[in-house]
Amino acid sequence: ALSPLAFIRYPLARLLWFLLNGSLFITSAALVISACPPSHRWMASILGSFILGTSGILLVVGQPATLSISLLIISSYLLLRVRFLPLCALLLMVSVAVKPQIGGLIVLYFLAQRLYWRYALVALAGALVLLISAIWILQVHPDSANWLSTLRGNLSSTLNSGEIGRAHV
Repeated sequence: ALSPLAFIRYPLARLLWFLLNGSLFITSAALVISACPPSHRWMASILGSFILGTSGILLVVGQPATLSISLLIISSYLLLRVRFLPLCALLLMVSVAVKPQIGGLIVLYFLAQRLYWRYALVALAGALVLLISAIWILQVHPDSANWLSTLRGNLSSTLNSGEIGRAHV
């Protein structure tokens, strides 16, 4: 889902990633505030400002969860407001493809509640296609053929005492 950034030189890609995540994060906070009733917007504004003010490190380190959460909030807002439903499905698909553990439950909720389930199903199917395609590409590319054992090694090393943040390459 994020591979187009790999074709851009790193300094520019990092700047674009920072701007994309920052603008999506601010947009998602503004949509949450606008969804609140007018009598409670002051509280939502305070909480939104606190979250935006304390989450700057997520933008600095380039955490993909920022993108996933922002897209999830924006797509859920659009879905619940019944606006731009095809765009909503696309945003939800990218969110789930980037971080399935974050958006997956929301998609299942929309499916279970039968709330615009067709768009949620399209998003889920698209995310699965993206994920399966990424796994296939990693498997057939010679430089990344060992991606699964490397991932297992990295995950298991974080469980050892004093090994947090140390990755095997």
